[in-house]
Amino acid sequence: MRGTKTLGNFLWDMEQYLEQLELASEEAKVKVATQFLTKDAKMWWMQRVDHISHVDVEDISTCEEMMQELLYNFNPQDEMWDA
Repeated sequence: MRGTKTLGNFLWDMEQYLEQLELASEEAKVKVATQFLTKDAKMWWMQRVDHISHVDVEDISTCEEMMQELLYNFNPQDEMWDA
């Protein structure tokens, strides 16, 4: 449950932060958001960026796509949200 809450909090905080920055492009939002990734998520992103240039991996071009990928890859599927 801790992982679910931590990821949810990170995503919410990041949405609020990016909104305050008023960045014009989605590409800029993705670049800023990825600077805050840590541990396994940072390694995942670094490998993904490396694979985009070497393998047929689809690029993440919007902040929404990035957040969905983070949820898919790091949200424990069997945990439920608790208040």
